Formats: sequence, structure tokens, C-alpha cells
Amino acid sequence: FWAADQHNSCQHQWGTSVACPAVVGVLAMLLSAIPEGPRAALLNPAALKQVLYAGAKPMPQYSWLEQGAGLLDPRATHAAMKSFSPHTSAIPAILDLRPEAGCPYLSPLCD
Repeated sequence: FWAADQHNSCQHQWGTSVACPAVVGVLAMLLSAIPEGPRAALLNPAALKQVLYAGAKPMPQYSWLEQGAGLLDPRATHAAMKSFSPHTSAIPAILDLRPEAGCPYLSPLCD
């Protein structure tokens, strides 16, 4: 994300401080397209986190510690919202701690 800095030039910004407002804006837009009845099930942090994870596109070059769920995909997130039903989930859904798995979940702790 490129934004103006205090010297009236551009600077590159990243991280949760930049991502959160963008993600919340997309969620608000997508929720406005869901009918009021089904929308009620989505109006809590756990449900929103589940649909964000369901709709995200993982970036294979990064571990889940570096990327979270991956890239925000508004279309896939909207599809997850339309088919959402409350459920229990774990993130990450699979935890493979075998050395031959390449330590995708605990890096750099496993080096």
C-alpha cells in the first residue's frame, strides 16, 4: 500500500495497521449484500474470522505465521458468507509437526 507521508511524498506501508481498515471495509461491503436474516449469524468476531479464513487464498511461499490466512479474496469470502453456518474451527486446520513436513507451523522455532 502506498500512501502520503508527512513530507508530501509517498511511502510504502504494510502490516496490520494498513490491512485492518481495508479488510473491515471489504467485510462491511460484503455484509451489506447478505439479507438481514442470514446476516445475523455473521455479526460476531468468530463468524467473521471463519469466513475470512474460508475465503482467503494462501500464499505458498510464506508460512501461516507470516501471512495469517493469506490474501483477502472478496468473491470467495462472499461465497463463504452466503453458505455460512455456525461451527467450531481451529486455525490452522491441520498441524503437521513432522520434521519431513518442513516445519511449516513453527518456523523459525524448529531450526
